Amino acid sequence: MKVKWEIGKTLAAKLLEDTVRSEGSEPATIALFDGRIHIGLSNEQLARIAESKEAVKVSRRDIAYALNKGVVGGTTVAATMYLAHMAGIRVFATGGIGGVHRGVDQTLDISADLIELMRTPVTVVCAGVKSILDIPKTVEFLETHSVNCIVFGKRNVFPGFFTQETQARAQYCTEDLNEVVRNIEMSENLRLEAGTILACPIPDELQGDGQTIENAIQVALDEAKSKNIISKDVTPFLLARVNQLTGGESMRINIGLLQNNARIGGRLARLLSESELPRPRIVGKSTHQASTTKKPPKIVVVGATIVDVEAVSNENVKDSSNVELIKDLPTAKYMSVNVGGEVRFGISAIGDIVKKISPEVISSHESLLSSADFILFDGNIPTQTIERIVELSTFYNRKAWFEPTDIAKLCKIFEFDGMERIQVISPNANEFRQM
Repeated sequence: MKVKWEIGKTLAAKLLEDTVRSEGSEPATIALFDGRIHIGLSNEQLARIAESKEAVKVSRRDIAYALNKGVVGGTTVAATMYLAHMAGIRVFATGGIGGVHRGVDQTLDISADLIELMRTPVTVVCAGVKSILDIPKTVEFLETHSVNCIVFGKRNVFPGFFTQETQARAQYCTEDLNEVVRNIEMSENLRLEAGTILACPIPDELQGDGQTIENAIQVALDEAKSKNIISKDVTPFLLARVNQLTGGESMRINIGLLQNNARIGGRLARLLSESELPRPRIVGKSTHQASTTKKPPKIVVVGATIVDVEAVSNENVKDSSNVELIKDLPTAKYMSVNVGGEVRFGISAIGDIVKKISPEVISSHESLLSSADFILFDGNIPTQTIERIVELSTFYNRKAWFEPTDIAKLCKIFEFDGMERIQVISPNANEFRQM
């Protein structure tokens, strides 16, 4: 759960984090400073960022620049979505999102927030779009680019930040956050890449001051136009100017809106984490009818349960039908001692079980190996077994991949003419020098 804060408001930032916690979620405020991305701040870091006089606005395109310069940066919705998604955060709360600017036909000024929403599957809890933007065009843009746009309320009318309703309609409305959870999870299961907007109208107790703020916005808009303030400088100017025109009243309402969004976002994040709805994985994107015939494997791994080659897959694609279960022997074990990120020495207990991986076992799975693209094996298994694997890979014209695992075991492929018939070897630096 991520909460966006207003720069210079330490107490407000802490209030918002506490609001998230009160709903059973853990806040992770995102900021850039000291050349690093920080996701989750201590109270000291929060105060430092919030009160910084040199903080800059960082959108997605600015992340690399801000890190290289080591500046203090507060992230926009676009940057926050990107970083949250990278960190596995599914929900974050903010004030309002950017949108299509007025006069877009002349300036092509469309917020990067909208672009990020169409390509990053994160849910943004917000109060809609400020009236300084072209709200109907913003909602139309979201619809065109398949962004879920949900109003959290009784009426399907998109909120305008300081006002509960605008002339634009959303995708649908609901007062049930569990329905929002189901929508998010189904979108994830279907691998829909777009994000979700949960637009929360301004609470009734704050609505009475909305018209006053709207009038101030119109004055500030005219001033921004006369001073030729454009692009990303517009919003900070308008917020500051509206705050001046309303005698600080707009800041109070801003914080109230943020707290309302943080409360709803915290509750939504908790419900998502507690959800026990099934989350099936869909393999592939083919539109052809599924076949019941099992596809030949691309890689067959021969070895015990520990293999020095690690891979991370997005799918649960393992096939356990060819796993040999040895009931009278323990699983292979290995313990390494690491100092400063380097392995100094290791202790293994694998000898007995790997002896069970015999040439006869390999021959019993010949049809599996014959259909594979790669046959991957390590130096732990017996030399005779390695020789049988290489014989089969050569006969069926399959690629053999040898992972030495240790200098002492590297020599196994030299005990027969295996070196010439192995296509890939993946030694570390010490093993390479030994070769």
